Amino acid sequence: MTTLPQRSNPALPLLGADLEQAISYARAEKASATRRAYQSGFGLFETWCNNKGVTALPAEPETVAAFLAFLKGLRDRALLLLGFAGAFRRSELVALDVADLEETEEGMRVAIRRSKTDQEGKGEIIAIVRSSVNCPVKAVKNWLQATSITEGSLFRSVTKGGQGWELAAD
Repeated sequence: MTTLPQRSNPALPLLGADLEQAISYARAEKASATRRAYQSGFGLFETWCNNKGVTALPAEPETVAAFLAFLKGLRDRALLLLGFAGAFRRSELVALDVADLEETEEGMRVAIRRSKTDQEGKGEIIAIVRSSVNCPVKAVKNWLQATSITEGSLFRSVTKGGQGWELAAD
């Protein structure tokens, strides 16, 4: 779990039990799945900051804005190109995990575990072909490389208004 930066405050010893109670409230305020999603999102941000050579905490507002524009742009490009190439529904795209992808010499195989037309969950493999212009395979690889996503949900979303990260699907 990420901890807040330590600050020198002479009043801290006087706060004792009250401060511990406040920390307890803060930890109980979010569900464990939400805290895991925040932790995952911060990991993406921290990786991006390290790659750019900027400080993650405390983050400058300009750093956060640049991060949201960069990862959202890569994510959207990968979503659109993959979605178009495979004629995927939105629900199929957000349900994809990294484990559902298999890169091949010709392109990529994408496993759809369940869809609107496959209520029994038999699944289907969709072939995505590489292209020289607007390649969906390259877009997905760039997204994965930039975010260091190696497992779990393929596409992590930026909330409405462009703030924060959360898992698109659990």
